[in-house]
Amino acid sequence: MVSRAEYIGECLEKAISILVPGQSLVQYIRKGKNRQPKDKEDAKRLKNRQPRGVLVAYRGADNVVYIGYSLCNTKVDTFNKWIGMRKAIEHTISTNNTEGEVNTFIDNTPQSIRKPLDEFIGRAQRFFKEG
Repeated sequence: MVSRAEYIGECLEKAISILVPGQSLVQYIRKGKNRQPKDKEDAKRLKNRQPRGVLVAYRGADNVVYIGYSLCNTKVDTFNKWIGMRKAIEHTISTNNTEGEVNTFIDNTPQSIRKPLDEFIGRAQRFFKEG
């Protein structure tokens, strides 16, 4: 059985090998709603929200863009960014798929991240736009 530290090390290696800075996108999903702060104290608290998931986009060796996500149940476990990135890499869909397949992928995501995922897909399409 692999220890948690060894597993995190494996996740780190996989994430670093695939998610190259400048050639991939990573966006964290944080606890709490997207809302305006009520006062300075609330603004500080909202700024320091804990991550609970991650969205990734990268161009694969076959020159195809892949988009994926992972989401942690923070009531049961603590979020680790390397484990999150590895799971997001393993749970990707190619943007070369038909629009119906991409819509099915979005429909099968948890309701809480559908809007951020939809916005992230648009961001990834702009980022990886050809020429």
